[in-house]
Amino acid sequence: MAQHTDWDVAIRAIIALEKIEHPSVRAFALESIERGYSVGRMVGLLQQGSNYQESDWAIIENLTRQVND
Repeated sequence: MAQHTDWDVAIRAIIALEKIEHPSVRAFALESIERGYSVGRMVGLLQQGSNYQESDWAIIENLTRQVND
């Protein structure tokens, strides 16, 4: 649902995922960032408790650099 072609459906699914801490949510967020899908929202998924790992900071920092270039 988080990749649904109807953005309203996708965004609601992503918002629901933002409340979940689970390795599969983390994996989904990382894969989506790699594909360039809703990157800002996917960073939000990584920020949830156990979904975040220290190595994620490098990913977030790199994304910030890309936006600012």
